[in-house]
Amino acid sequence: MPNATQILNNPELLEAFVAGSTWSRDQVISTLKASAEKEAAEAESAKQCALAEYPDLLKRSREERDRAANALEDAARALRHANALFFTLKTMVSCDELSLVEIGEEQASAYAERMQDEARYFAEGAQ
Repeated sequence: MPNATQILNNPELLEAFVAGSTWSRDQVISTLKASAEKEAAEAESAKQCALAEYPDLLKRSREERDRAANALEDAARALRHANALFFTLKTMVSCDELSLVEIGEEQASAYAERMQDEARYFAEGAQ
């Protein structure tokens, strides 16, 4: 449904609105003007509220970005530790168990690098 301003600015729509009303043309136009002013005031108020919230939203987004960077850095560190454990296991196990240890080592290494890259991406966005 069109708002009051749209009805007032469109002659065909205004005529249809007047024709469908039991009020006089002047009453309809007066009521639509009052509604349009109220809608404009509400829109301006909503705009001002959004502008007032912007600094808080920006601050929260930066905090979330920093938290994500820290979490990714922690994940990369944990995967590097897992990689070190797999390396230690590789030196201690028999040959037939070696392939599983090598797979674990490769996976931990690959994901550690990936998490480190993601952490760098978020950290670079912070600057």
